[in-house]
Formats: sequence, structure tokens, C-alpha cells
Amino acid sequence: MDLAIHIGFDSPEQKADCLAEVRRSAASSGVEEFALDCWDDRALSGYRPADGRLHFGYRDGITSPNVDWQDTGAAGSVDFREIVVGYPTEDYPTAPLRPGIWQDFARDGTFVGLSWVYQDVAGFNQFLKDNAPLAPANVDPGFVEEWVAAKLMGRWRHGSPLSRFPDGPPPRPDLDDGFGYSDDPSGIKCPLGAHIRIVNCRDQPMKFANRVRFPKGPPRVVRRGFSYGPHLEGTKDDEKDRGVIGLFYFARINEQFYTLLRWMQKTDFSDAYRTIPNGLNAQDALIGNREGTKAEKTFHVPLAGKSALTLQLQDFVSYKGVVILFSPSISALRLMIS
Repeated sequence: MDLAIHIGFDSPEQKADCLAEVRRSAASSGVEEFALDCWDDRALSGYRPADGRLHFGYRDGITSPNVDWQDTGAAGSVDFREIVVGYPTEDYPTAPLRPGIWQDFARDGTFVGLSWVYQDVAGFNQFLKDNAPLAPANVDPGFVEEWVAAKLMGRWRHGSPLSRFPDGPPPRPDLDDGFGYSDDPSGIKCPLGAHIRIVNCRDQPMKFANRVRFPKGPPRVVRRGFSYGPHLEGTKDDEKDRGVIGLFYFARINEQFYTLLRWMQKTDFSDAYRTIPNGLNAQDALIGNREGTKAEKTFHVPLAGKSALTLQLQDFVSYKGVVILFSPSISALRLMIS
């Protein structure tokens, strides 16, 4: 049996004290630690930058599902059954499906996807510099690298969405999440391959099979991201390990977490991708793995007047580990120790 403990700390000193206490308790109970020697304290950990910007410079933590915890069916909200288990319905057949002791035990728990992802910051910065000259003439020369970065993500790096600010970032971040893609079917404002358009396609129509599979809309998860490793500026790699630790909370492993991972590697979930070259084999511009034999390694960026740019993508990230965990409720934890 494996056990993962997730703890939040306010300071490095508190972290050191708490880790020592947890290790003492584990040792006294005969629990063997899976230590990671590549980390200074042998424990996987990350931090939230003060300005909220992770290593690629994007502001994180902007979008969070509006979860309907009271089960009111409010328009625009996410059914709480997308996040916690133990309340299965026909639309959300979360396991355990059958009433009984296992459903009672699982109720109010959630699954957690933990991902450990290396980020090639120097390579990413070089990509922005190399492709900045391709920006159209109407882009402010002072923002050409930011323009390329925004097209990859679907947001300007300070957080404002391209769907509302396609030509340039506003003076101050506008983090209003009330936007969609129905007025931008070809991706002139926000490219179809942009990261946020794939992981949350909003009102962009899915193909028929996915509409049947997800009658209440595209899969949603609760997400938290944490940086690890030192900050890096410029295009020279210092060979230090850095990246992001991602935590994803959901109720259905395949229908939510693994579905989104698949869509990031092969964008065949919507017929909209048929409108771009080899679009059904396209990938998330930021997170895609270009090593696959059929992977489309180009990024199609439509422009006004039916023209388009084609950027040659590279791998900006590599996965160092992914694990699926079950996080039990407080009542389940009490049952386990009784």
C-alpha cells in the first residue's frame, strides 16, 4: 500500500520542521519513505511565485471552475460530481456505482493527478526570439515576443485572454473569464492549438462522439500549479532542473484527466481542427510531445485576410512522472484509523 502526504507550508523553516516530524512518525510506524535523491530535502515540492508567474512567464491560477456544490443546476456552473465521488448519476457515472460500503467509503473523496514536468526555459525563450520576426506588421515591435507567447498559450503572459484582446495586451491584466470561442471558429483571435483552447474548449463544438460522451460540456478539473527549481532569464541553459508540479482534482480518471492528456497530444476531439492542415493530428502548442511518428509538429496561426503563419514547434516540456492518487474524505480517514 502506498501513501502520499500533501502538505502546504508558509516558510522553508516550517517545511523543514514538518518534514522531520513526518519522517520520525513514519519511521516509528514502520513506513518506508520513497525518497528522491535529486531533491535537496529528498521530497517532491514546489512553490508559488509571488507574482503568480511560472517559469515560462505565464500568470497561473486564473481559471477555476465555478463548482455547483449545492447541486442547484445553475447555468454556467460545473456539477460537483466532476470533482468528488460518491454521488453517481446517469450523466456522471462515478465509481463505485452501486450503493454500499465502498460507495460510502469513497463519498466526498476525489482523485488527484500529480504531474512532475520539466520545462526547457532556455529553449522556450529562444523559440520566442527566433519566431518574433514572423509577427505581422500591425503588432507593436515591443511586443513581438509576447505576441508569439500569447499565441501559444491563448493568453497574454500577464493573464488577459486573446479572445478579448487579440491585437495587444491591455495596460492592466483583465482576468475576466467570461469568454468563449463561438465568434472565432477559425482561430484568428485565439489559435485552435493554443493551450487554453484545448484544455477548456468552452463553447467550441466537440465532435458528435464527444458530445454524447460529455453531454454537460467538456471535462473540467480543479488545478493547482507549483514551480520548482531556480528562475532563469535568457536563452543559455544552466543545466539546472526546473519546471512545474501540477495537481489536478477530478472524479473520473479516464473521462477527465486522461481525456485532457490525450487531447493535448492529438486534437481530434472537435471537427474545428479539420479546417487547419493536418489538424486532427495537431497538438497543444505548449504541452505537446513532438516525438510521436504521426505528431503534427507545426503550429497554425491564422491571421486576418485569410493568411496564416506556420511555426515549427519543438518540445518545451518533458514529463518526469505522473501518478494518480485517491484523496479520501475526512470521514474515510477516520474510518481507516479507527
